[in-house]
Formats: sequence, C-alpha cells, structure tokens
Amino acid sequence: MFYLLGLLGGFAVSNQSPINARLGGALKSPFRAAFLSFSLGVIFLGAIAFIQNPHFLGDIIALTKTNQPWWVYSAGIFSMLYQTSNILLFKNVGAVKTVVLPTLGQVVM
Repeated sequence: MFYLLGLLGGFAVSNQSPINARLGGALKSPFRAAFLSFSLGVIFLGAIAFIQNPHFLGDIIALTKTNQPWWVYSAGIFSMLYQTSNILLFKNVGAVKTVVLPTLGQVVM
C-alpha cells in the first residue's frame, strides 16, 4: 500500500510542474498560478481533514498554545517556494532541469 502511495506521489509530482506552468501561462503569472494551486489544495485538504476529524481547526488553534518553535510553521512557505520555482523553471529551463535542480538542492541540503 505504501509503495503504491509513493508511486502515486511521484506521478503527481511529475504532472504538477507542467500543469502549473500551463496555468501560469494562462494566468500570465506564476504567482497567481501558485496561489490558485495552493488554494485548491487547501480546500481539498480541508475536506479530507474535516472527514478525518470534524474538530481539526480546534486542534490547530490548540497547537499555537504549545510553545512550538517558530520554524515548525515554516513548511508551507518552503512548499510555496518549491512550487513557484517549479512554475518558473519549467517555462524557462525545461522539464529535465526542473526536476534535476530541485533534486540537486535536496541532495546538497
């Protein structure tokens, strides 16, 4: 089951960049494309989270009172940077470099 999930994730990522690049061209802005993409993602994830636990927003609010370090909230910003850079890269350097450059960044990190 987890191997299939990993494969599906890979299929999704490989389709994400060209789809978002096309969306960026249609909207004439990679930032508008990323905004729309993330907005739809929030709606979809919100529905799944609600089905899993109708009180999930209360859990999120309670998290802010647990004295977590500031950086635990930064993953969404990194995700936004990744997706927006992919939209820009795909259009300007092509599909192969759009895959290779972020992968190289991950290895270096």
